[in-house]
Amino acid sequence: MTMISAATQLSCRVAQAFPERLAVLAIVSLSLSGCAGAPKVPQERSAPLQAVDCSRDACIDFIYLHGSARPYPEHREEFYAYIDDMHDWVSAELYARAEVHQGLLQQDRREINPEPVKFYWGDMSADQFQTAEELLHWSSARKGEPGLVAGMVQKYFVLGMHDTFWIGAQQNKRTVHLALHELIQERLALGRQVVLLGHSAGAMAIQGYAMYHLPYLDPKEFVDFEQEPELKELLRRIPGPTCARALLESGLFEFQPDGAVTPRLERDQLPDMRAFGEFRGALWDEKVRILPDFTRQYCMPEQGLRGIITYGHPGPVLEGTIEGKERSLFLLFLRYALEHDFFWVNISHTNDPVGYALYDEADLPERLSEIIGMPVRRGGGFFASGAESRGASVITAHSWYWLKPHQFARTLAETYAGGYRRRMGDPGAKVDE
Repeated sequence: MTMISAATQLSCRVAQAFPERLAVLAIVSLSLSGCAGAPKVPQERSAPLQAVDCSRDACIDFIYLHGSARPYPEHREEFYAYIDDMHDWVSAELYARAEVHQGLLQQDRREINPEPVKFYWGDMSADQFQTAEELLHWSSARKGEPGLVAGMVQKYFVLGMHDTFWIGAQQNKRTVHLALHELIQERLALGRQVVLLGHSAGAMAIQGYAMYHLPYLDPKEFVDFEQEPELKELLRRIPGPTCARALLESGLFEFQPDGAVTPRLERDQLPDMRAFGEFRGALWDEKVRILPDFTRQYCMPEQGLRGIITYGHPGPVLEGTIEGKERSLFLLFLRYALEHDFFWVNISHTNDPVGYALYDEADLPERLSEIIGMPVRRGGGFFASGAESRGASVITAHSWYWLKPHQFARTLAETYAGGYRRRMGDPGAKVDE
């Protein structure tokens, strides 16, 4: 399923097949905690949850995304099997918390769909995976076959982590985001709300989806920050709020090589700037006219996406934190989330070498206000990071979330509860109680 998951399974099989080999003793001992199976949810806890009828009850769909995966059918089926067990535990532990009934379930006006929704995106990078596999063989042929441990590390790093780097490219993000958006729209059409859950590279995918598809961009807010008269006038005319994906798909805005998002042709220069300015103005007029259609097509409606749950998340290292560039999409997304009924819960195992905590201190609105130079009002949203130290070694920790779903689900529910209580005015509430 991922680099570490595959390594864990391999080491467990080696432990069973070759227990006398001294060369594998270290791997076996480090992996032992990940080889045991997880318990099932007790019948008295699972039966009421399975009785929920989403054709009759108002439901929230939990949509799960995997991390890096090989584009093979057996990996997709393995992902599906893990999520079935994980969702049972996640639902049971969340239902056991009063804060979940008050917050996520809106005073019990909604239920959690007992059927998880699985979004497998491993097939999308199949061509790049094949290239990585061929390059790995070529490298071994050129410099000689590596030793047992080195070869295993190389194989699972190159083949297991390729999706994590693949999804960092803008065109690949767009591919995953648009496919996920289509699935979400189908669920919303059924009257559902949605919570997204993503592991590792899947955590990056759902964070990026929220950043590009939530309608937190009101261009009129930025009129005072702009100096150029043409841009000030453009910002005044853009109907808002809208989302970054609508601005990009409509052709009104574009990515620059430095990563900035600017109005199309805003940085271009031609000898006859008067004629070029007229052409650019006409282009902007047309794009502003069609933007509302793109907003409806690509932006999430209010309350459609209730929150995201990330685990084993490498994003703080690979994609930056709130200390990044002023007024970046990420900062504005954080602002929107804090001002609306939206939550971001992030879970990591303390031994996970890939998963990191996210900033969730009580002074986040004030810090954001200082960084972006815009007011951040305290609303219904919150961020919370939780961690667990039991049940996994450094080798198995990146797989702990589904190898030990009962422990993961308990930590998740406790973290949500602590974050919700703090949002409701309990400054002493801890997210890892």
